[in-house]
Amino acid sequence: STLLVIDSVVVSSHPGGYRASGYLHADLAFTADSLDRLPDKPFDIHITSRDRRFDLVSVFLPSVENLTGDMVADVQLSGTPSEPHLDGFAYLKNGRLKYFDLVDTIYTDSAAAIMRDNEIIINGIQAFVRDKHQGNRKSFVNIDGTITVLSLSQLAYDLDVSIPREFPFAYELEDIKGVVEGDMRVEGESPP
Repeated sequence: STLLVIDSVVVSSHPGGYRASGYLHADLAFTADSLDRLPDKPFDIHITSRDRRFDLVSVFLPSVENLTGDMVADVQLSGTPSEPHLDGFAYLKNGRLKYFDLVDTIYTDSAAAIMRDNEIIINGIQAFVRDKHQGNRKSFVNIDGTITVLSLSQLAYDLDVSIPREFPFAYELEDIKGVVEGDMRVEGESPP
């Protein structure tokens, strides 16, 4: 493997920007027998970002059609791929999330995640859809809990999801519509 030292990388994505510095080990050999490019060796990378559009999100989350909002993040990622450590935060204001199969856009006025050691702590994210059948009344979902980063390829979810009143949903390609209400717990390793 090769030690890559990142003095400063800046990626501009109008209107946002991403910056990174630090180091990591990587296998850059074109003739390697494996696609495992990150050996289990120490890394330490500092990433900051500020953006309003997330055009690449569908590469990582194929079910997401569109994600926008005012996002600020500052994360220190260290450790090894099998035992990563995170320290930092990510904030999203005026968020809009559109899934490919669902008719309605999901909104949030503000959402935050704090990262400590290997946990992503979600404390009171409130999202909503506008119910067209109820005069555009907001129907809310509340999310609390943690996502533990067991490794760079393995997450463990421990989330409480509360839907206090009818939350409508409709699929674009099928004649499937409904409402959901109640409490749910999302537990387990990725994908949940």
